[in-house]
Amino acid sequence: MPDLDALPAGDDDGPRPQGPGHLGDAFRLRALGVRAAVGAVPGASVVAVSGARSTLAGGADLTREALAREPRLDGLVCATDTLAIGALRALADAGRRVPDDVLVAGFDDVADAAFTVPSLTSVSPGHDWMVEETTRLLLRRIADPAAAPERSTSPFAVVERESTRRRRPGATAT
Repeated sequence: MPDLDALPAGDDDGPRPQGPGHLGDAFRLRALGVRAAVGAVPGASVVAVSGARSTLAGGADLTREALAREPRLDGLVCATDTLAIGALRALADAGRRVPDDVLVAGFDDVADAAFTVPSLTSVSPGHDWMVEETTRLLLRRIADPAAAPERSTSPFAVVERESTRRRRPGATAT
């Protein structure tokens, strides 16, 4: 998860550097969304950790860092499903049970998310829509190179799976 305190509050302050060590706008906006959502929950707080590697090992490393900073951590929202899958491994290694002790969610709804144990809750950004919209915008630009830029917002859906479903006390697993 990016360092949220280092992120600008607005989304109209110009392009950002890209490449290793730099967050793209997608990660920045995801982080700002998490901060806003958590800020709306009384008593909730964000422990932000950041790293340039969106890999399984990177997710595990960032999770270990988050646990070291906040041992009572009870939820993780990861910028990608890859990071979240790495987080599942680190949490298991630390003896933390998902979802009983820690809730975990990722972003991208990759196919592997449905096959982790527990299966990973993820935000689906609307992959089919993104392909269709990108094609539409490219064809529009080809037809009219002077066309004004358009801003598009992808539809999204939270795909809830086991990693965020806490069992009720006394309930048995099925």
